[in-house]
Amino acid sequence: MGRRTIMDEAGFNQHKLSTDEALALDYALGILTEPDRLFVLKRIKQDTNFGHLVSRYRDQLSAVVTNIDPIEDTLIAPRSQTWNTIFNQISTAGHS
Repeated sequence: MGRRTIMDEAGFNQHKLSTDEALALDYALGILTEPDRLFVLKRIKQDTNFGHLVSRYRDQLSAVVTNIDPIEDTLIAPRSQTWNTIFNQISTAGHS
């Protein structure tokens, strides 16, 4: 097949995933380009083993995501004075 996945390009394929595994994981993560996403959708319909691989990664990822607390709960909004300072610095920087 010879396709390089985003995992390959980014150097994250340190666990030496097969091309099919990396492609299925990229799809499950939702990080494929449109042409590659369409390729994978077609492949899922034609190859049940590949479809099961995609399902396995989706299940594993959903289990991880459901155990993560929402970020909103941990963020603390800056004080209004901080926003005013930022705004003033940006405004004056444009006039230099």
